[in-house]
Amino acid sequence: MIRVRLVPALAALACVAVSGAVVAQTASPAPAEIVTVPGMPPVIDPTNLYSEIGPDRLSPAVRNDLARVYVPNRRSNTVTVIDQNTLAVVDTIKVGRNPQHV
Repeated sequence: MIRVRLVPALAALACVAVSGAVVAQTASPAPAEIVTVPGMPPVIDPTNLYSEIGPDRLSPAVRNDLARVYVPNRRSNTVTVIDQNTLAVVDTIKVGRNPQHV
């Protein structure tokens, strides 16, 4: 038998004995609201900043576009284009100095 003694400072901490091991469990506080900058849409799920940009959330205008990843390369001042389905590099585009945030 495992005995656990809680001190007053840890009164909110619940301990559960599982197969001879003690596992600590704490209640998670509610996630804080995420405030965006003016002009940006609200964050619907504060536990997932990207909840509204999944592949099932695309605009009908771009839903059938090719799945591509654009990787900025600061050393070569290029952007590498990668096919998401095959992971093959399909293009490298020369761009201006210090490309970022594609």
